Amino acid sequence: MAVIITLNAASTEIITIGAKGEKTAKTIAVAVTPNPESNTLYEYNLPDANSLHPAEEGLKLLFPGLKLQAKRQVETQHPEELVRHCCPHLEQDNQLSINSPGEEQNIFNALAEAGLLKFFTQLTVLAHEKPVYQNAKPAQEIVDLFTKHGFEYGGTNTKDPDWPTLTFKRNRLQNTVDKLRGELQSALEKFHAEVEKNKALEKYLAETQSRLQQLEKARKSTEDRLNDTLHDERKAGQRLSAELESLKVKLAETEEQLEERSNTQSTLKTLQDRMEYLFGQNTLQLEQAANALGQHVSQTAEITSRELEAGIALQRVAPGAAAITHSGLPKSAALELASQLNTKNYDLIIELGSGSTTYFIAQLLKNAGKDHSSTTENQRSLSHYVEPSEDDLPRRILSVDHNRNRQKELGENLTNAGLASYVSLQFAPLVPSQYAGKEQLFYDCSTRLQQVAHLLDSRLGRILVVVNIDPTETGPEPGAALPAVLQYLSAHQLDIVIHSPSQQQITDQWLSILSQRGLDHSALKAFGTGQVQHLTVNP
Repeated sequence: MAVIITLNAASTEIITIGAKGEKTAKTIAVAVTPNPESNTLYEYNLPDANSLHPAEEGLKLLFPGLKLQAKRQVETQHPEELVRHCCPHLEQDNQLSINSPGEEQNIFNALAEAGLLKFFTQLTVLAHEKPVYQNAKPAQEIVDLFTKHGFEYGGTNTKDPDWPTLTFKRNRLQNTVDKLRGELQSALEKFHAEVEKNKALEKYLAETQSRLQQLEKARKSTEDRLNDTLHDERKAGQRLSAELESLKVKLAETEEQLEERSNTQSTLKTLQDRMEYLFGQNTLQLEQAANALGQHVSQTAEITSRELEAGIALQRVAPGAAAITHSGLPKSAALELASQLNTKNYDLIIELGSGSTTYFIAQLLKNAGKDHSSTTENQRSLSHYVEPSEDDLPRRILSVDHNRNRQKELGENLTNAGLASYVSLQFAPLVPSQYAGKEQLFYDCSTRLQQVAHLLDSRLGRILVVVNIDPTETGPEPGAALPAVLQYLSAHQLDIVIHSPSQQQITDQWLSILSQRGLDHSALKAFGTGQVQHLTVNP
């Protein structure tokens, strides 16, 4: 089935030719232009001269007595939208005529960008050697443009010399060339992406090596300082021992002198005991200080080494130094979270805090191949006419935050990284909430959580909740997260991960809340590091 489309200044004619040669024609009263602001139709006393652009003096020389009769607003439609909507089953061997002076180049470029030129084997364009309308292009410039896109110039139809028409025929090999050019471009983009990824990994490994060297240097420096301190303490102990011996000698001499004074012997004995006690206490304190310093150096080196090992392991799970550096969690906890997401399937992931952890989780889902960004041509067309419903389940990640600017920046970063399809951003201002017997500020997210509970009402859902809030005087209270979630989702299996400096007090209160509600739950345990805790409700 072939289609002949004629684009006039204020209307479009479409003729469909069936398999047996039968023809069906229809006319649509719209002006075709990619610019919605070009919606003014200039009407002249010669109907064939009507255009979306005013006439130049050249047209008035061709038609003496030509006058503008009226200007009126007309409905417009984008060339791509018109072709896809009116000809949804467009195939090869179609014809296109552009009879809209001043818009010919704009229409052609719009169809080229949409990849629709390959469906037309013949093109005709109304164009003069010297333009007679504003914004119109000379005929030679039109010929050069069409030839560049694979159309062969077939001459000018001068049947009506006042309205010359350029004719073109598409080169059959151009479709193959376009396809190969697209495949080459795709391959180049993938190659450059791999090069950038390798550069980022090499940079991260170099930084890791540098940090390891710095850590070794710091360890050696600390060990030298500890040895110097212990040496000084030994010398001080020896000096005190010498002084004590000297005092003992003097004390013995004094005792001999005061042997006859029995009332002073008790005082001297007390003084001797006191001096020995003070010396013993001083020695004990020195030993404790040296031991504490040694333990601190060992623990610092062990924690730093474990974090570096976790960072290196994360490169295999989540390639890209940017995602790891801005995970919002200690690297050991980020590695544990990546492992859990790879081994468990969740219906929904709720992050309270909307920090960089959202970006990290979305990157993990994408790397795992759980891609929700691809849509078919029909889906894209459908989404153009159908608005999303509030009854739809959120995307894989529901990210809640009260800071609109931070959430806007996060949305832009997700879009730039191709991760926006994984995340539903929920703006939730802070409102008063009762927690631990006090009125605290927390997100106004009850309506959203109630909607999630309604959508999961018919089955048992598995939900991961990440509480990664930096508590401040004016910010949300991290501990209020559990009551807010249990209010609507207590019937589902909840994996809860909390990262907060005051987590010991928070987790004690959470265990009390779960006990009062009679909910089954696992024991609290470290999540990769003692700074992050994890528990499961309804395991």
